Amino acid sequence: MELFFFVLISLLLIASISLGIRSFAYKTKEKVTGTGPTLPPGSFGWPIMGETLQFLAANREGEL
Repeated sequence: MELFFFVLISLLLIASISLGIRSFAYKTKEKVTGTGPTLPPGSFGWPIMGETLQFLAANREGEL
């Protein structure tokens, strides 16, 4: 049980550090170029998540 919490806390720490670095890089790029990074096409901005959610919704409605 202790190992589970150690792994969970480690993953959360890694994820938060990664998001912090990405946020810092985004803000730095925005100041240098004057524009933010462009997002790839997709309905939710994140193509993998957006397209997956649309696929699951269509599957649930029987439209596939």
